[in-house]
Amino acid sequence: MLTKFVRKALPVLAVVALAAGCSGDEPAPAAEPESVEADGQVQVGSFNIEPAEYWSVTPGDPGVTTVRVGGCPDEDACPEFQILERDAIEEVDVSQPYVPEGATCPGSEGLSATATDSVESSDATVAGSSATLMVVQLSCVDDAGDEVRTAEQRQWFTEEAPEVLVVDRWAFEGLDERLASATVASKA
Repeated sequence: MLTKFVRKALPVLAVVALAAGCSGDEPAPAAEPESVEADGQVQVGSFNIEPAEYWSVTPGDPGVTTVRVGGCPDEDACPEFQILERDAIEEVDVSQPYVPEGATCPGSEGLSATATDSVESSDATVAGSSATLMVVQLSCVDDAGDEVRTAEQRQWFTEEAPEVLVVDRWAFEGLDERLASATVASKA
């Protein structure tokens, strides 16, 4: 029984520790994901996804849903991934790495993220539909423009309804499996 608890708690503790490193303070307890359905899934954009215990789902600009580590202050650079759809995806060239102006690399340093030429694409599945997974090497640069380190960004794109782009710069553990087993949310 204790072993089962420890196995379930370790991923949560790892992300909470990462969140603490983002702000330098003790993180607040992880928030429960909002609107958890009876089947254990939560609506994230157009999808119902089985959430990790530490997820906090927040809608942002129209067509953008952000999933952050629960309890991480809004003003801190915290582990997160985004789902872009509808109007938010119209101006995005999904065949290219999505690194919008002001994007930062993982970590508390606030390093600017810039896509490099190192890009690999492969087939993937999102909500049971065919998708493309693009893995992009990011250059993380300081204010002087010097590369401090690199990071990996994963982004999934599906053209089938709903057309969605998922962008993860923080390497959320198990996100690929969660996206593959997600379902399309019914329209309200």
